[in-house]
Amino acid sequence: MMWTDKYIPELKEIPHQREIDLIIQYLKEKIPVLLYGPTGVGKTTSIIKIAKDHNYELLEINASDKRNKSEIETLIGNATQQLSLFGGKKLILLDEIDGLSGTQDKGGIAALTKIISKTKAHIVMTCNEIENDKIKSLKKKCKIIEFKPNTTQEISLILKEIAKKENITFKDSEISSLARRSNGDIRGAIIDLQVNSTLENNLDLTDLSNRENKGEIINALTLIFKSKDFNTTSQSLTNIDLDPNECFLWIEYNLPKEYTKTEDIYQGIKKLSKADIFKSRIIRRQYFRFLIYQSILMTAGVALAKKEKYSLKPSYKKTSRLLKIWMANQRNHKKKLIAEKISIHTHCSINHAIKTYPHYKKFLVKKSIIKQLDLSDDEIEYLNK
Repeated sequence: MMWTDKYIPELKEIPHQREIDLIIQYLKEKIPVLLYGPTGVGKTTSIIKIAKDHNYELLEINASDKRNKSEIETLIGNATQQLSLFGGKKLILLDEIDGLSGTQDKGGIAALTKIISKTKAHIVMTCNEIENDKIKSLKKKCKIIEFKPNTTQEISLILKEIAKKENITFKDSEISSLARRSNGDIRGAIIDLQVNSTLENNLDLTDLSNRENKGEIINALTLIFKSKDFNTTSQSLTNIDLDPNECFLWIEYNLPKEYTKTEDIYQGIKKLSKADIFKSRIIRRQYFRFLIYQSILMTAGVALAKKEKYSLKPSYKKTSRLLKIWMANQRNHKKKLIAEKISIHTHCSINHAIKTYPHYKKFLVKKSIIKQLDLSDDEIEYLNK
């Protein structure tokens, strides 16, 4: 389970107490509220917890998924007119309204502004960037509250509390390092804590990628999605200190958020699928010359897939698939170690050992086999489960 889900704070534990008090006050007065601040500072979590503690029925909508006037009026307009299912108070949360900005949204912001002007429903909206001309009319109808990045000290306290609950051995300097690298992003800091906690419950920052890498990949994504120049885009990942497969996941996740035209999305995904084929060939044949084809397809290929450049302001995010892949690897870690030992003694591949060892699992816990395979206590415990 992701620790960001496991350790959702209570309302009183969220650092932004002054801002939360203002939100509660404005909701009582049925005044629309617009929260802004960087990703991971607690905007959405605060609203979810306010709804729970103050008995609101919460309807959460990602505004960037409902782009045009018709969609906004149908979903959000109807939601503001309907009573709560249980006769109580309804709170509508519109996440990422800055994702509505752009000419292709066809009146989405205007429709939302009109709905807010007429309704008496409880409405809270969130965005990352407040200085956006496209939401200027919307800002005039709302009370605006800033959620500033969390301090290193605030994040350190949260990380220490989680580490203690998970029985993680850590140094104060390591926790401080994680907190500093997060740049105020609590969610990102908790993910880093989980990813860098070893199977032996130690905190190991050896392989921690600096969050400056995020800035580098954001710049690369901007080049890919905003340019149509082959030479520029094909070199966009050259100096990025990230694994090509991680870059691939960044591009794959953000492509449908950037490209809104069906044909552009189709062509972009088509190029990514071809890049993935070359990745498979590299692994299967160990022919690393194919890396150049993989790289060009996922950069210049995706860039040239669009017919025209998009004017949307970049708001790229990291896919959660990276953490899920890591969690899956953690779960399979002991299985792989056991399979490696079996493969040495049976002269088969590790993959074959992984597939077949469950059939003779009960024999592996015999003392003679344990001794021959040199299985550790953790591996024996895993086999006995």
